[in-house]
Amino acid sequence: MSAGEAAGNLLAYSLQVAALAGAGLLAPAVLRLRTPRALHAFYQAVLVACLALPLVQPWLVETIPAASRTAFRVVATTEAGALPGAWWSASGWVLAVYGAGLAGRLAWLALGLCRLRTLRREAVELIWLPRAIETACERTGTTARFFVSRESGGPATCGLFRPVVLLPGMFFELRPELQEAVVRHELLHVARRDWATTLCEEAIGALFWFHPLVWRLIGRI
Repeated sequence: MSAGEAAGNLLAYSLQVAALAGAGLLAPAVLRLRTPRALHAFYQAVLVACLALPLVQPWLVETIPAASRTAFRVVATTEAGALPGAWWSASGWVLAVYGAGLAGRLAWLALGLCRLRTLRREAVELIWLPRAIETACERTGTTARFFVSRESGGPATCGLFRPVVLLPGMFFELRPELQEAVVRHELLHVARRDWATTLCEEAIGALFWFHPLVWRLIGRI
């Protein structure tokens, strides 16, 4: 696949995703979806559909015979005067910018995961759980390991098989009923396995780092 074909496929795919994501963002109002569970499932389905579009619409591939393709390149190079870097066409620049944005977004995600790991390693695990946390575990039917981090600006949940809930230092300044509400919220993330889906959504967001409608869809989720 040449640079021109790859750029053309990327543009066509972006337009298809824009149409699908735009329709998905407007559909809940038409379908009168209002419950959080239904909205969450619907937006996730739209995001998966955006990712699966290439399976429905095959990529554009080059159909010029090899001999004709070679002859065309020789003529094009001769007419261009064999200038160094002449292959950097508009398509080449588009792919380079896309690749740089993708790499940057993935690097940002990796830095975030490293930061979260550092917070987890420096946090202090709660061996004896306060009554508010025990009550939250009982009412949600879910449990996790609880840590207190002085560096964390707010509660966070991470981990799939050994889930961890990071609580900020100010957590114990809250009233017991607010402590329970915060912990129940985090335990619901644990129960729904949101850590795995969040990583998938961030990876999809990296693929579509340039696409505002995809980020809007992820924001809705």
